[in-house]
Amino acid sequence: METLLLIVHLAVFAAVIFWMSKDLRKREVGARTRLFWLLLVLALAVLFFIFGTILGLALYYYRFFVYEREKQN
Repeated sequence: METLLLIVHLAVFAAVIFWMSKDLRKREVGARTRLFWLLLVLALAVLFFIFGTILGLALYYYRFFVYEREKQN
């Protein structure tokens, strides 16, 4: 399940990069500006992956250590 979610995220990220690159070329934006926007999107994607990982680990901890312990009592 997690692998499928990662593949979907990477596909969406690749589509956004492709669309942005095509759109910025059409508007005749300079190479430095294009690079800035693409790196900004990449940084946001990395932050999203980090946040998702932290959230996933927190939910995993809650489910297997807190919820299961409460269920046993």
